[in-house]
Amino acid sequence: TLDFYRAASPAGPFFLLEADVPAGKRPYSDAGLVNGTPYYYRLAAKTDKGVRTRLSEAIAAIPKADNSRPWGGLRVQGPPIVTDPSVLLGLWASDDTTHMRLCNEGEWAGAVWETFASSKSWTLSGAHGVNFVYVQFRDAAGNLSLPFPASVEYQTDSDHDGLGDAWEMRRFRSLLQGPRDDPDGDGLDN
Repeated sequence: TLDFYRAASPAGPFFLLEADVPAGKRPYSDAGLVNGTPYYYRLAAKTDKGVRTRLSEAIAAIPKADNSRPWGGLRVQGPPIVTDPSVLLGLWASDDTTHMRLCNEGEWAGAVWETFASSKSWTLSGAHGVNFVYVQFRDAAGNLSLPFPASVEYQTDSDHDGLGDAWEMRRFRSLLQGPRDDPDGDGLDN
């Protein structure tokens, strides 16, 4: 079992909130708190013979009225293969979303929070092959979403025809086809 203690300061004093809580009871909830006020918790485990461990380190928690994560997503607009690292992103999020931040390849260092917008011009990392873009949302209560990814393949276009070289080589074994050509005669452009 577990004994839960609470204090208004990380230094204490800590008061017993509840004793002998079954270890499998999750999550533990604490009622009658003031939103926005920090509280500090410590716990101790007890064996079935009543032997108690030392108190844990203090852990801080700040209750708030809205603790639901915002949700949403993003999509790289346009074709699944691009030849320019500059792309347009389409974004959507829950109604209470106020901010977003974006990054390439999951590297959040340097990512800046900005006001949420449903579209955004973005530059891919520039590495040839599949590139990932991630977005994270923040709502009015300060809750953060999980990161949402989107991917697009970025290819070189050495003949400047708008078709990725790797795509042309896979399909035609040369770079001689253009975007308006119809090599298979099906009435559809490349």
